[in-house]
Amino acid sequence: MKVERNNSHSGSKYVAPINSSEIQYDPRGDAFKHPVKHYDTARVRSVSEALEAFNNTSFQSRNFGRCYKIWMNMLTDPDRPIIFFGLSGAMIPGGMRRVVRDLIAFHAIDVLVSTGANLSHDLYESLGGRHYMAH
Repeated sequence: MKVERNNSHSGSKYVAPINSSEIQYDPRGDAFKHPVKHYDTARVRSVSEALEAFNNTSFQSRNFGRCYKIWMNMLTDPDRPIIFFGLSGAMIPGGMRRVVRDLIAFHAIDVLVSTGANLSHDLYESLGGRHYMAH
């Protein structure tokens, strides 16, 4: 008789014979099912292709690709959900002021939720102030 168990954390399964100490178990689970595909700049012809290609890489570029995929799904959903955009950190001093403006102008986001710091940074630049890079 054998008992099948599912390791819910990794999604892997093992079969443990009841009358034996031998356990057939794949500790890798799904870890080796999706190899990294190296980003090939020669094949990319647009920003959207670049972001889609990031889905097959690793680390933060993959997260960037995932964000793009989720965002495109929201924009093309027939029921078009309301898109909230959370803005935190020093994004305005970091040079993202026009990006935020364009997201609003092109209706890529519906609601902007910001920290007070970003509002004061934007007001500062609106009044002629500048932010500088420290090297």
